[in-house]
Amino acid sequence: MSAGHPSWNTLARVEKSLTRLRDKPMLICWGGKDFCFHDGFYEQWRQRFPSAQSHYFPYAGHYVLEDALDEISPLVSSFLVSCHD
Repeated sequence: MSAGHPSWNTLARVEKSLTRLRDKPMLICWGGKDFCFHDGFYEQWRQRFPSAQSHYFPYAGHYVLEDALDEISPLVSSFLVSCHD
């Protein structure tokens, strides 16, 4: 993607604002077979948010919940409980 892409300005604003989320509780569930966001993006998210709970599902694709719901559901439940405490 280049600066001439119609989404460029929006994505640049989003990227700049991500720092505001750095200290927020965060759960990252990543699909290793994502057709759009490769593992390099996952590593960037882990670097940006080192305190996040990160879980990698090598067989899951872009719609990670469709592919790994049985494994992700308890993670989400546990995460939400920990945020409430």
